[in-house]
Order: sequence, then structure tokens, then C-alpha cells
Amino acid sequence: MLEKDQKMDKILELVDPTRDFSQVGWRWAPYNAINTDVEQIAANIEEESYSLFRRIRFEDWVRYLTGYEEESVEDLFFQHRVLTHKIRCYLLRHRDERGKYTQVTEKLRNRSPLAHQALLHCLSSASYLPTSLSLPFDLEVISGPLGSLMGDRTLPLSAMLDILPILAIRFNRTYIRAMPFAWPRFTIRVDVLKALIASNPTEFAKDVTISDKKDFDRLCPDAFKTRAPHLIYMNMKWNSFCDAIAECCEAHPGLSYHLGKIAQVRIAQSLVNNFSS
Repeated sequence: MLEKDQKMDKILELVDPTRDFSQVGWRWAPYNAINTDVEQIAANIEEESYSLFRRIRFEDWVRYLTGYEEESVEDLFFQHRVLTHKIRCYLLRHRDERGKYTQVTEKLRNRSPLAHQALLHCLSSASYLPTSLSLPFDLEVISGPLGSLMGDRTLPLSAMLDILPILAIRFNRTYIRAMPFAWPRFTIRVDVLKALIASNPTEFAKDVTISDKKDFDRLCPDAFKTRAPHLIYMNMKWNSFCDAIAECCEAHPGLSYHLGKIAQVRIAQSLVNNFSS
């Protein structure tokens, strides 16, 4: 088994660090929002925080979470320290605005995590004195799960190289294509990929069929009229399964042939069942 450093080196060989990253400063300023209501201030801060975040690639997070310096991630945190500094300076001169920015902080609680952290830092000191630009920031919804994966010494290199392309696609779908709602925790599980690799087409098709049958057996006709909880659960389960299959095919095109075989088995099983009934 490769040592951790050797494994990380192999992974980072596949992560292209050669790109020009240009720093973009924080444009929003509290002095320009004196006559702006709380909801709009929160929306403006959230939008700019997200525009800074989406400039960072999945590969940049991988480098950063393996312990390497990564300018883009460090700059993201730095820019939110700048936001904290700007608002603290403003509140030092406009102490009567504290209540307003307390409400902005509450509005951001389930929105941009970094913007929320910045506002919490602003209000953490009774004196509202400007802080040094070294406040701690972390995007735990991403760094927590992905960091645990990158630090897993038991995971073979081959498995890691199979997983990362799928996670890159999932990262873009979850966070980059559109501003995420409530910033879900990044999911690193790849159960479908593991099942596809470990099973032959007949076994995989059989397992899916058994799982579907168990789900359908719990339904009754009224469930479709009332949208019963189990029906909603089934819909979510199928959507997640479809997303997982799509991720696998996009990350590993060679699996398309394997999935075609599974589909053929499923169709054949369906025809046999229909004929038998």
C-alpha cells in the first residue's frame, strides 16, 4: 500500500494547478447600503459571496484539503475577512446600525455560510473595533466531508481515482450550476459506483428489481391521490439513483456499456414477468 504522501502525490498529478487566478476584491460596502432594507442587504452580500465562491474549482479544494497552498481558496477566505473588516469599521462609526446588521446576520443563517460567518465575526465584539485580517473561516459543508475522504489512509489509490471524477461532477451540480439552497453538506458516498463495479449485470439488475418491488409493495392506490410520504420517498430515491447513474456515466464513459447490459437484463426480466402473469 502506498504511503499517504505518495498517494497524495499521485492524486495531485491529475489535478491541474496551472491556471491564472486573478484576485477579485469585495465590491459591496456598507456605506452604499445606508438606505437599503435588511433583506436586500442580505441578498446583495449573499450574491457577491457566491460569485467569489464559484470561481474556485473542485480541483482547487482537493489541493487545499491535502495540505497544499491553494491561492484561490485562501483568497476566498481573505475576501470574507475583508467583508468583516468593512462592516466592523462601519459599525464603529454607526453604532445605531447594530440592530440592522444583527437582522442581516439572521437572514444569512441558512444561506451563504461564509457570509454568515463574516457577519457573526462583525458582531462578536461589543466594541466593534476593526479586527486583523486573520480571522478563522471555513466552509465546513465541503471541507468536512471532502477532507475526511482525502485523509482516509485505508482507501486504495485506485479507488480514490475512481471516486474523484464523480465527486467533481457532483460538486459542480450541487454548488456551481446555480446558487445552492441552504448549502447542503457535500455527499462523498458513491454506493452506486461500488455496486456497478462489484456486480455483474444480472446481479445488479436483480438487486434493483428486488428493491423496487419492496417499495411498490408498500404502496396502495390512495397513495397516488394523497402523495403519501412513502411515495415522496420513492420519488426522491429514484431521482438520487438517476443522478448517481448519470454521474458514473459522465465520469467513467466505459460504464455505459455495462449499464446497457443491465438495462437489457431488466427488460428481459420484465417481459418474463408479464408473460408469466
